[in-house]
Amino acid sequence: MIRRKRCDTYVYRLWCDKCGSEMRPSGEMLTSSPPQFPHACTNEDCDHTEISVNRSYPIVDTVEVHEEVLDANDQKVSNVGPN
Repeated sequence: MIRRKRCDTYVYRLWCDKCGSEMRPSGEMLTSSPPQFPHACTNEDCDHTEISVNRSYPIVDTVEVHEEVLDANDQKVSNVGPN
């Protein structure tokens, strides 16, 4: 049986410690253990770079909202059984 649950979506972004602008990934991954991801500031006047361990930002995450469970036809169903 397919059930659908409503969820909230969160975006985690990396911000520059030097000027406060958003940091963007360079597209590279350093093959260390653990892997590292270089990021650069998007502000043209700032030359700040930062290495993020294990993650490349931005990251999208979802969190289930438990109040409502919908079946495949968008009909509410009781929240009985495995989630």
